[in-house]
Amino acid sequence: MGPLRERVEKTIDRRRLLKGVSRVGAAVSGGADSIALLELLREICPDRGLELRAYHLNHRLRGEASDADERFVQEVAERLEVPLEVRSVDVAALAEESGWNLEDAGRRARYQFFGERIADGTVDVVATGHHLDDQAETVLFRVLRGGGSSAPAGIRDRREPGIVRPLLDLDRAELRAYLRERSIEWREDLSNQDPRWARNRIRRDLLPQLERDWNPNLSRALARNARIAADEEDYWSAETERLLKHLVRDAGGDWFLDVRELRDLHPAVERRLWRALAARVRGDLSGFDADHVERLRGLVRRQEGAGAAELPGLVAERSFDTVRVSACANGQLPVEDRAEIAVEPPAELPAPDGRTSIRLERFRLGSEIESYTNRYRSGRFCSGPAWDRFGGQVRLRSWRPGDRFNASSSESGRKVKELFHQARIPSWDRAGWPVLAASNGAREQLIWMRGFGVAREFQPGADDPSVVRLEEFDGQGRQISGIENWLASVSTSRGPSQASSVKGNLS
Repeated sequence: MGPLRERVEKTIDRRRLLKGVSRVGAAVSGGADSIALLELLREICPDRGLELRAYHLNHRLRGEASDADERFVQEVAERLEVPLEVRSVDVAALAEESGWNLEDAGRRARYQFFGERIADGTVDVVATGHHLDDQAETVLFRVLRGGGSSAPAGIRDRREPGIVRPLLDLDRAELRAYLRERSIEWREDLSNQDPRWARNRIRRDLLPQLERDWNPNLSRALARNARIAADEEDYWSAETERLLKHLVRDAGGDWFLDVRELRDLHPAVERRLWRALAARVRGDLSGFDADHVERLRGLVRRQEGAGAAELPGLVAERSFDTVRVSACANGQLPVEDRAEIAVEPPAELPAPDGRTSIRLERFRLGSEIESYTNRYRSGRFCSGPAWDRFGGQVRLRSWRPGDRFNASSSESGRKVKELFHQARIPSWDRAGWPVLAASNGAREQLIWMRGFGVAREFQPGADDPSVVRLEEFDGQGRQISGIENWLASVSTSRGPSQASSVKGNLS
């Protein structure tokens, strides 16, 4: 057993990279690192009873050179008698279509390829040829970009869904020496010398200068620090996951956080929470840096209860003491359809926001008038004659800017927007908020409004012969009446409740 193979096996065992594994894939580009990986795994896998396969992605970025890489990898796989699967992806077109840079698009295409083979059970893990120098370059790159507290952790020895890196303890020179000793050829990717790429400048210029002027063992020192930082990240990941479950309410595409709870956190913990949530919302943290985290923190630190941050892959919006985070690639929140619906009892209609149903029935009043008038105080009845005078011109629609609602003795009523603010209705819950509007010529009046009940002029009196009963039900069939009832229902299905904040605000 050669010394290099022995060191790789020690890394595999110490980090348990192949524990419970029977099928191993190797990512092979044709470069020295990946060819060394394939050769080493070809030695290791048979002795451990593991099946080995190889995967090559043709990025189609360098024309004939890319095709030559593919043919070379095929020849190597045939020589080693390792099954090979090749996929061709136009990475340049993918980058243009998605808005990612070329490096990011290539990385995503590779990991999608590998992830599919892990998901379908062809292999249990896919090993990549990342080594110690890659680790040092990555740490420097992330620190220089302001990557935050996780930047020193660099490249992890494993990542979901089953990517492993068994060469992280070996440097580039050792791997090439291993290949030369065995007269094994590899392909040089000339794009790795292109100074337009930041990583190439770090590799060719910055790291050699720092090693010459500051620390000749800098790469190993950075890699050692990365291992320590990775261990700390593992601890913090578990702790952050616990906090996510406690502080973040997942509502099927939207995530809600309470500003007051976030303010109680230490800044270091809050930053990690935001990063973990961003990773969950976006799928990963590629292109999401420390500045983006600070913009999210800014929503919490500001005193006023409103604001928004449109960031790569997500939108965060604050309203009062709640922050809502949504996945949104283009930074725009969806606009809901707010078509009007003609209403004639009896009827059961969907609310404009699609979150509840509204039922209307007619009742004749008789000896039970007292029970009706008691019940109308909860805001679920209106006068039949008052309804009838509009001749069927009653519509269920969303509220509109400028709408006024007469909830008290005020002659002209109050603006609906003011009522929302007083009741602390979050801005995202206002879209599609249902009202019943009655038209009489050019004049329009609101008969009923979710959570606020029936307008004063439509509330029945003891002399009214009939009433129209309005009831609203949520998706679980629970009846909703009043602002606090509505907010409590919303908190169960969508996010944190503001109910405790509105007690006593409404007369």
